[in-house]
Amino acid sequence: MNKVVEMLDKHLKWREEFQPSAEEFYPQTIKDDYPAGYTGTTDYDENLIYCERPSNAGKCHPSEFVRKYTLPVIARWHASGMEMGIQRMRNSDYAHKRVCYVVDLLNVKALTRPMIGFAQTLASVEQDNYPENLGRVFIVNCPTFFRWAWKLIKIFVDARTNKKIHFMAPGSAVKGMKEVMPEEEIPNFCGGTSNKWMETNGGILGSTDPSKAYKGELKNTGAEEFEKDIESGEGEFETIPEGDFPSDSVEDPSPGTSTVGSPNTTASPNGPSEGK
Repeated sequence: MNKVVEMLDKHLKWREEFQPSAEEFYPQTIKDDYPAGYTGTTDYDENLIYCERPSNAGKCHPSEFVRKYTLPVIARWHASGMEMGIQRMRNSDYAHKRVCYVVDLLNVKALTRPMIGFAQTLASVEQDNYPENLGRVFIVNCPTFFRWAWKLIKIFVDARTNKKIHFMAPGSAVKGMKEVMPEEEIPNFCGGTSNKWMETNGGILGSTDPSKAYKGELKNTGAEEFEKDIESGEGEFETIPEGDFPSDSVEDPSPGTSTVGSPNTTASPNGPSEGK
């Protein structure tokens, strides 16, 4: 019980200092570099479906994304996405309590130190302040090198969250995802037909009103060492390109490392399951 009270106290202090908002304004170029959004629909377990495309199919490498916007801004931007989800849950009278994330890694071809800082920032925001929001995660169009990269990134992901992550190689997403959501709701970048994730808010998180930009002091994210690397240029070419590692030399985080249904639910085409 003491641990729960401590976590709640820490979260309330974070909210007071960080002031996350679903209505905050961010540079509108983010929608071209890293489009993201809710579809307005749910999977079979009533998880809100949320999509994002780091690099936007190769148009802006995550390292460049970090360089352009900085980790403190990215942390606020990502928190806005979480707050938008909470707003939608509230509007549904909490018929929807969690989120199904669909993350596209198409044409992300190398791992860099800024990318690790980026992953650490997002993981910290979610795990420390929105731990109950996560229903499941699909990482689709997963490149070969990511089998190795995941060994570094998962350091920042707790065991409970890790069990909810499902990796989908290029061309395999529809088969896995239709087990937990209607096929017509599978996003177009996964091989499905739905573009609702872009239609609901134009691929933008937060507000389009510049007057709602955050005017307070930007806080560090706990990944200052990566910020220093970015500013100094160190690590810029410290990459792990696709294909450099034989497939049998690393742990393979592929479909099959966990079942597609989340640990607390069993998806069914007949509707949401019990026990959420």
